[in-house]
Amino acid sequence: MTNFKLNLLLNNFQRLITNQIRLISTLLFVVPIIMGFFYVYLFGINVVYWDHWWMIPLFDAFYQNKLSINNLFAYNNEHPMFFPKSVMLFLGTATHFNNIVEMYIIQLLLLISLMTIMLAIKRQFTFTKLYYWFIPIPYIIFSFREHQNILWGFQIGFLMAYTFGILAFYLLSVISNYENKIATISLLICGIISAFISSFSSAMGLFVWPAGLVQIAISPIERSTKLWCGLSWASVGLFAWLLYISHYVKPPHHTFSIFDIFHKPIYIIQFYLTNLGSSLFWNHISALLSGILFFLLLVYLITIIYKMKRVSDNSFWISLIIFSLLTSMSITISRSFQLIYGAMASRYTIFSALVIISVYIMIIDIKIHKNNYVINRLYHIALMVILLSIVNSYYEGIKIGIKTSIEREKLAYILFNYESQNDELLKSVYPNANFVKEYAPILKKYKLNVFSR
Repeated sequence: MTNFKLNLLLNNFQRLITNQIRLISTLLFVVPIIMGFFYVYLFGINVVYWDHWWMIPLFDAFYQNKLSINNLFAYNNEHPMFFPKSVMLFLGTATHFNNIVEMYIIQLLLLISLMTIMLAIKRQFTFTKLYYWFIPIPYIIFSFREHQNILWGFQIGFLMAYTFGILAFYLLSVISNYENKIATISLLICGIISAFISSFSSAMGLFVWPAGLVQIAISPIERSTKLWCGLSWASVGLFAWLLYISHYVKPPHHTFSIFDIFHKPIYIIQFYLTNLGSSLFWNHISALLSGILFFLLLVYLITIIYKMKRVSDNSFWISLIIFSLLTSMSITISRSFQLIYGAMASRYTIFSALVIISVYIMIIDIKIHKNNYVINRLYHIALMVILLSIVNSYYEGIKIGIKTSIEREKLAYILFNYESQNDELLKSVYPNANFVKEYAPILKKYKLNVFSR
């Protein structure tokens, strides 16, 4: 009887501890999401800034009933922003072009991305015992290292390419769950639609197609299904690429050529690896070192996964990695003329973060199926680097948030009083003072943005 009571007491105590751990894990998981929205609340300022000015002619055309598909399809630098422009135009007409609303939409897109990644994790792992292993994921996705995306509504373009790309990969991964042809076709069509939205939200979205094709090739689905899914995906992807290329005009300030890769190989490799690690750290040396670390981890893990015959089980993460690596290569080719600033630019970190997340998840996958000393050490090294970056992210992110808020408040004042400002001050709002003088009256006419007060 005494042993029975003792066992009952121990079981109750164990259940209590398990429930407490689960509660603490849930709270830790939710904290970065809340902090992301709170970051916008604290530091988001409603003012048209730099590339956002390209939206003003669209608003003018809309209010004069002259808006056309060509207006929405016109490229911004190398980016075909048809879908983001449509969203910003819709939000702008409903909110008087309030950029803070766009920032909250960006947070929602990050949340959708997180939920999609967690659904992929749930398909692969048992949550009852391992849920606390995945706590770092929302901290990477909602990192303040992405402050340019978080506090600049125009970056909704990058976020749509990012979110719909992840969603497309997830839909492709779910195909293996169904033998029903109608379900397979429905999932493939939804995946293609998501990929198309990603492709025409930002140039980075075009890399969803080659990454998705690899995913289909290595997915655990029947050969016949794999063949027609692959052909369908490749056909639409080819159409998307041809449509992009047919309208592409190289921006005049992009002086770097793809052939420069062969002339400056060391610099290109350094730039590329720095960009890969830029989602974790704010210092370029730390970013370079973390980029080297995670690239080496990636090479090792792919080798182990291949030997363990778990490539198909990790097809979702491999597609994210290919998408991220191709995106980093495109950033290297198009932005390396900006030197180290181009590699460390905050707005690109959402894409390189996908390598960090995928490598971390694949380590866990191997750890579960082949738990040895080497894998344990690699897991702890990766986790330690990620945890250090999280602490650094909040510390530096709050400082840059305060700085950005102060600067944007000044810009809002300058724009509101544009008629009495000199050209140098107007150039802080947009590099071309004459452009500001031409389009600020349109904002004022329709009571948009700072003039909606």
